[in-house]
Amino acid sequence: MKQKLYRSTFCTAMVLGSGSALPAHAQDAAEAAAQAPAAAEAAPVAGAEIEEVLVTARRIQERLQDVPISMTVFDQSQLTDRNVSSARDLAGYTPSLQANPRFGTDSTSLAIRGFSQELRTTASVGMYFADVVSPRGGGNTPGGDGAGPGAFFDLQNVQVLKGPQGTLFGRNTTGGAVLLVPRKPGAQFEGYVEQSLGDDNLAHTTAIVNVPVNDRIRLRLGVDRNRRDGYLKNISGVGPKDFADLDYTAGRASLVVDLAPRLENYTILSASLSDTNGQLPRIFAFNPASGLSVIPVFNGAVSDQLAREQAADKYAVENDDPNARVTNRSLQGINTTTWTINDGLTLKNIASYAQLKIDNNNNTYGTNLLIPSTVTVSNGQGGTVTVPTGAYAGIPFSLFPNNTPKGLHSIDQWTATEEVQLLGHTSDNRINWQTGFYYEASRELHPNGSSSSLLNNCSDYQNQVCSDPIGDFVSQLQRQQPGTTLVGSLGWQVGGIEYRNIGIYGQADFKLSEALKLTAGLRYTKDQSTGWAEMARWRFAGSNDTPTLDCTDRQGTIVSSTSVCRNDQKKDSSAPTWLLGADYKLQPDWMLYGKYARGYRMGSVIPYAVPGYRTFDPEQVDSFELGSKTSFDGAIRGNFNVSLFYNKLKDQQLQYGFRSVDNSVAGNASIINAGASRTYGAEVESVLLPVKALRLSLSYAYLNTKLEKIDDFTAPGFVAQPPAAEGEPLPYTTKHKLSATAAYTLPLDASLGAVTASTTYTYQSDMFVSSSTNGPNGTVPSYGLFNLNLSWDGVGGKPVDIAFFATNLLDQYYRASVIDSWQQGISTQILGEPRMLGGRVRLSF
Repeated sequence: MKQKLYRSTFCTAMVLGSGSALPAHAQDAAEAAAQAPAAAEAAPVAGAEIEEVLVTARRIQERLQDVPISMTVFDQSQLTDRNVSSARDLAGYTPSLQANPRFGTDSTSLAIRGFSQELRTTASVGMYFADVVSPRGGGNTPGGDGAGPGAFFDLQNVQVLKGPQGTLFGRNTTGGAVLLVPRKPGAQFEGYVEQSLGDDNLAHTTAIVNVPVNDRIRLRLGVDRNRRDGYLKNISGVGPKDFADLDYTAGRASLVVDLAPRLENYTILSASLSDTNGQLPRIFAFNPASGLSVIPVFNGAVSDQLAREQAADKYAVENDDPNARVTNRSLQGINTTTWTINDGLTLKNIASYAQLKIDNNNNTYGTNLLIPSTVTVSNGQGGTVTVPTGAYAGIPFSLFPNNTPKGLHSIDQWTATEEVQLLGHTSDNRINWQTGFYYEASRELHPNGSSSSLLNNCSDYQNQVCSDPIGDFVSQLQRQQPGTTLVGSLGWQVGGIEYRNIGIYGQADFKLSEALKLTAGLRYTKDQSTGWAEMARWRFAGSNDTPTLDCTDRQGTIVSSTSVCRNDQKKDSSAPTWLLGADYKLQPDWMLYGKYARGYRMGSVIPYAVPGYRTFDPEQVDSFELGSKTSFDGAIRGNFNVSLFYNKLKDQQLQYGFRSVDNSVAGNASIINAGASRTYGAEVESVLLPVKALRLSLSYAYLNTKLEKIDDFTAPGFVAQPPAAEGEPLPYTTKHKLSATAAYTLPLDASLGAVTASTTYTYQSDMFVSSSTNGPNGTVPSYGLFNLNLSWDGVGGKPVDIAFFATNLLDQYYRASVIDSWQQGISTQILGEPRMLGGRVRLSF
């Protein structure tokens, strides 16, 4: 019987990849086959052991094929086979889900159907763990609002919901939601230890134990330790030897206590610590006519670095920050109390508290700029002359590194939520309903922020040990007294943001007949955010290390304290959101559905932005979707799900870059309610079982986006750089994205175990990132990747599983993202992972 269980688990995982299940009569046959004795000569037909797929997309447990929502589901065995340990990994296998990895694995933001999260907006794709939204970040650097390190272990499943989630879920989102459902403590003593080893010294260990303390108390403990060297090699000799590494430890304790026959209390405590070198971009182009090209040494320094990297390994990068390091610490407690009042009425209370602390010291553009040995300057007579830089040659200078201020954190935030749900149904099950109240509060534990240097030479950013070698050299070049020409500056941005969110909602399904069901939902949300920031900068006179402080907003005004530079902001917003839908079953295993939803994303504050653009208004979307979910059983078994959608956005929140006209102030970003956009497309998910032991699954998404209208505005002293121009696509969108898997289980004797070979191909077409009006390199070229997995479950009838895996099998060299800072002089790229080979052993008990 154990042998059957191992094989059944794998078969279930393969089918879950399509997010669907087989017809009810096929499932009955599967259960009968699973209980029958195995044939001596061969393992059973693969399709005979498919289990039911249950999801909680509507906050209740339902059969996936009965839920009128476009969604993708993965269970834990699939996540493990694909080496998914982060949201960025998950996006690689989910066509409708797009990741922005610019700020590293631990701070990846997500987009669905063209709805992306900009630097300082709330998330457009909500990430939920055990029905609780992810903790907020709140700082002026990315972080929070997503799945932190170590979130993807010991899960029941992951559910990716597409489209606005504005009625049932706590935090309004316009793009969708990703639900991480952890495994709940069970009634049997069991567990496992799993060890993976691979390239770049990969060592990934997971250990789980489930302990039924008695018939009323159940405990589950787990730890996940993942470490791998970085695949980006630092050739500068400054800071760590590699980047894009992994190094985290996560722990989780879950306790279920049956307080009474109908009263259950479920508590989850989790903690994680990630300590890595961070992500680092690689320069691939520079602009000789940029705003910084007027500085004599700039173009030569960028050109020299580009040549050094190109002459080295293709994964070579350069870093100039000796303290480059990213740490992420999180603590969270979730308590869910469920009281089944009677068979038709349930009361549930979900409370949580979390803390998130991030220290982010990284090189924003991946630069290690050194003053060249010679520069070409004007001779004052319409020509040029080459001048040696002498003693200044080889001195490094910075280009917007990001560092944590001394004694503070980049992000230092707490988040608490409280939700009360009342769920019920009529005695004849013709009406199922739920209503609830939601409250969320989040605020900085301590002031947090960042410091950033522009064209300085700094040996210690936190203690302001910097000098201005370029300004000193320019003074010498102009035969002035050294130190009279100021070029470099050290910026300081410290503050905090507080959020208050209240929601009241209700939703019901009305079963008009055995085939026709109507759904209606309504939510009213009231949001408030307040923020403050101290924004200042220090100027260094040539080689003099003693800085002069002034305010960014008051250039040239000498002040005595950063508190003089403080600004305070507040923004209130509220809106109703709703859902109207209908689904009709043409046959028991063929459902058609349609829905119309109004989505909303709160307005908020950005106290770190440029003056006049420190608050922004809510975003609104009207979403229309038609879909079909079909399961079939015959010569070819499987399912086929398709959805068509159209979204109309109003007051869309877009991130604009603001560059100082004279480059005297470091660039910054603001959120602008730019105008109107539209998106439309189609999504297909299918699994086929054409012959014995062979499974084919396909997920595909087509997306067409367009910024239809953009409002005019001005920001005195700054040049605005929009993410897209009218008529262009929305950021982080790709027209075509697919994931296809073929898996074959060898026809071996059942006593030997189940040996399965599978291959997955993922592809995405060109991805638009930023407008061509800002530079020529704002698009990520298309790429396709092959991944392999060979697993042997239940080796020789023992509770041992082994597997060998390869990701990016053909060693494709590709860009995962780009940062086209053309006006600042460079275009940089985030490189995707090279080929990774490894093996995995799991011992169950």
